[in-house]
Amino acid sequence: MTKVKTTKRLLARVILRSGEKILFAYNKKDAFYFLPGGHVDSNESVSDALMRELVEETNLKPTEISAPILLCVYENTWRDRDTDVFELILCFTARLKASINQESVSSREKHLSFHFLSAKELGDVGFRPAKMKPMVIESLSSASSNLTYFPLGGRET
Repeated sequence: MTKVKTTKRLLARVILRSGEKILFAYNKKDAFYFLPGGHVDSNESVSDALMRELVEETNLKPTEISAPILLCVYENTWRDRDTDVFELILCFTARLKASINQESVSSREKHLSFHFLSAKELGDVGFRPAKMKPMVIESLSSASSNLTYFPLGGRET
């Protein structure tokens, strides 16, 4: 019997708006969309990690993005082969400066591409984590900036 390992990850993600659309990363190999950002390294602030990841993955510069504001804390878990993975996602909201053309945003990494999608377009594509998709769609139609916590297993109403 294989023993199940566990791992914990702290991630910074961003809902980066430009007009009525949000920037999404697309995993070319596994064919799904996700919010840009990534892992927070040891001794790195979450906001620094977010900007570092955006600069590493795209051709964007920090000066082309408004200051990120924490929008939600999202817990996610799944099994990856013999490992139970737990993620704590700190999701921010920010805006792309108006002078930046959406079509000019490109990937620095071969396995990723970046696309601006509307709420309707996002509704028709694969997104991970899947349970986070409704929150992302809602953020497109809401001006609310209240901090929300999405605990593992869903939100109680």
